[in-house]
Amino acid sequence: MKFHSNILYAKHRLIFHTYGMQYLKSQCKVCLRIFESESRLKRHVKVAHDGKGAKKCDVCQKDFLTIKMLNKHKRLMHEITGEHSCYLCGNIYQNEAKLNAHVKSIHRLRTSECDICGRVFKLSGTMKRHRRVHFQRDWYITCEFCGKTCRDISNLKIHLLTHTSWRLYQCKIHGCTAAYNVKCSMELHYIRDHSLTEKEYPPITTAFPYTLEGLTQIIRFPEQFDRYNTDNQIS
Repeated sequence: MKFHSNILYAKHRLIFHTYGMQYLKSQCKVCLRIFESESRLKRHVKVAHDGKGAKKCDVCQKDFLTIKMLNKHKRLMHEITGEHSCYLCGNIYQNEAKLNAHVKSIHRLRTSECDICGRVFKLSGTMKRHRRVHFQRDWYITCEFCGKTCRDISNLKIHLLTHTSWRLYQCKIHGCTAAYNVKCSMELHYIRDHSLTEKEYPPITTAFPYTLEGLTQIIRFPEQFDRYNTDNQIS
């Protein structure tokens, strides 16, 4: 039987053939051409429509090449997962993706997203370390204090910070005892709590050597370090 259009053909398959729905799922959303498999549809949209037309979001009409990419988009952009508050201005957003977009555009804080799983990190270095998790399977570095295994030296150093009450970055404003393990948190502290601009707040340096040797020393002999060294503070 011949049909004058792909739409009539699709309707015929849906009505008269029990597997018709499968073919409708493999229909190009741009030219309405129907394919016998998802793989052929993906090849078609790559060549004919620059990757657009395989799957379309029913909320914002954005095109995606695979159903996995579409589901991820809908989960991040349209799914309401609760109230997510901006730690800088207090604005509330319905999901984490919209909160991250707000922080990036309004507060101009750069974020880095893992291109494999979509997880967002404040620091590109943290994202790069995380990304290795998807490829690296050998666990070969062991913490001498608790026996925990880590993937690499960077992860071991982060873990060692849990064995001490010390924080890597300490506020240098006189009388302030705020301390953080993340540099951008220290920067936000100067901006939010001391009303200083990036040009006004003091240089942010580590309170102790951020090396395996330095971390080991501060865990074993914490009394040898001056937690709040007033010599380094400014008025």
